[in-house]
Amino acid sequence: MESEKNVNKNNTNEEPEIILNVEQFEYSPIALAFREKVKSLYKKNPYSSIQCRKIASFGKKLQVKYGQQELHNYEAYCILIGSTPPKKPEKFDLKGEDSIEQFINSLTKEML
Repeated sequence: MESEKNVNKNNTNEEPEIILNVEQFEYSPIALAFREKVKSLYKKNPYSSIQCRKIASFGKKLQVKYGQQELHNYEAYCILIGSTPPKKPEKFDLKGEDSIEQFINSLTKEML
C-alpha cells in the first residue's frame, strides 16, 4: 500500500497522481550520441520483433547478472531499456562482453 505522502489525491473519481522523487539531470554527450544510435536502429527496423527480442533478452541477462539497482548507474543501460533512473548514472557503459554499446553496434550491423 502506498503512503499518503507519495500519492496526491483529489476529490474526483480520477486515479491518484503518484509523485516520484527523480533527480533531474542531463545525459552526458556520449550518452546522447548513443541514444541517437539506438533511436536510429529502431527507425531502420521499426517492426522487427527479432530486434526487440534480442534487446529484451540482453537487458534481462544484465539484470540477472548485476541487478537493476546497479544497472541504473549506467547511462547506456537506462537508454537501452528506456528507463528513467532515480539519479544521474555514474558511468556510461559496462565492460567486455556486457558492453551495451558493443551489443547495439553488433545488432545494428546484423540488422542491416
